[in-house]
Amino acid sequence: MEREIIRQLLKLQDIDKKIYQLERKISKYPIEIKKLEEQKKEELKKLESIKEKLKDLNIEKKNKELDIQEKRDKIKKIELSLNNVKTNHEYRELLRQKAILEKEILNIEDNILEIMEKLENLEKEKESLEKEINEKLKEIDEEIEKKNSDLEKSKRELEDLKSLRENLAKEIDPQFISKYELIKSKASDGIVIAIVDNDVCPACFMVLPPRLYSDILKNPEKLFICPNCGRFLCSEENV
Repeated sequence: MEREIIRQLLKLQDIDKKIYQLERKISKYPIEIKKLEEQKKEELKKLESIKEKLKDLNIEKKNKELDIQEKRDKIKKIELSLNNVKTNHEYRELLRQKAILEKEILNIEDNILEIMEKLENLEKEKESLEKEINEKLKEIDEEIEKKNSDLEKSKRELEDLKSLRENLAKEIDPQFISKYELIKSKASDGIVIAIVDNDVCPACFMVLPPRLYSDILKNPEKLFICPNCGRFLCSEENV
């Protein structure tokens, strides 16, 4: 009678181990998926950084173009004023102001050329980076999709195992299943029923009393209790 119970308890323990492993596996998926999502954000940040630089350079270029236009407007006013001057001093002063503005325009135009060169190089870099990032994002998305798929599969497997466990537990003598659940609630290593192959408890590693060890060897069809850790003990003949 007990040999059948031993067989059932060992099977139950095996299912519990699989449930524990699956639950740990399932708990890791959200963390792994979150890390992948963070990777996506980091990749997109690289692209955003270049886009910001391009935006800033374009603003700077626009401001310099407005500055040139403003100086050209001043030159036009100076040219109109040249027709109305009354003294040579005023005439020379206006020409001096015009020359200064024209020189400033040339300097600004040189700056604009430098900015345009930077913009061209950044656009090339952006284009190359976009291609690289899009490939990485595709790989990350595929990995996220796979992990989500594996997560759902693992959840289904877990539900099946829990259902199998529930049905098996109903078949076991309530007295034994109650004791099994009590031991399981205290056992951090998941071992409830330990297989004895020498005079040491495989769960707590304490030496078994000689009389108990002898009884286990003589009665492979029976369940015993470890006097130290309280777990079930049975002969390796049941494996």
